[in-house]
Amino acid sequence: MHALKTNPLDELDTLNHYCCLGRRDFARNFTVLTINANSSGDETIFLAVQLAETESTLVHHDPNSVALEAVRRRAKQLGIADRIRFVGGPLITFAASVLGNPNFPRLDEFGPFDYVRCTSGLNDQDDFERGFSLLLRLLKPDGVLGISCYAFYGREPYRQMQRLAESLNGDHPDESEIVDRLKELFPFTPEHNWTRLAFDNLAPSVRSMKETVCP
Repeated sequence: MHALKTNPLDELDTLNHYCCLGRRDFARNFTVLTINANSSGDETIFLAVQLAETESTLVHHDPNSVALEAVRRRAKQLGIADRIRFVGGPLITFAASVLGNPNFPRLDEFGPFDYVRCTSGLNDQDDFERGFSLLLRLLKPDGVLGISCYAFYGREPYRQMQRLAESLNGDHPDESEIVDRLKELFPFTPEHNWTRLAFDNLAPSVRSMKETVCP
């Protein structure tokens, strides 16, 4: 049993109502591109399930090859892998190929797209505006762009712990060692530390994680 995680941005009826005036026929010639970065593929999977009985084209891009293969395996388990095209490599290289940049091989089978869904692809871009303008260029003139990205304050606890981990680990990039050291340090973080505040003040399911991390 595989639970599908949904988002109103990816419900086709909602998309049709608010963005297409109810006129979009998803059964044929509907093209979708999901832009990801280390993603679990929830949006792609949900869209693919809705489009399973159509002639649509769905492209899943993620520069992380490990994440890409994980989503591919998940799609195979659900029997929808044949509905998705999986593409890796840097986003800018993929976009240049779609847009016909002479310096890159042309990908005539891709784009432009009716719906570009960016779930995490812009979060780590050095130039957000450039990345955003690139997504717009991948759309058809009447296409729809759906974006989810981290709010600054919502992501700040992660950034704090990431900087702390980097300072603790020095020249040893072993991820398991980073996690072990953070677990040892966490009980000694001040009460105003944002990650500690999250553990102490959010939902019981989140607070229970503190007992696992810091028994």
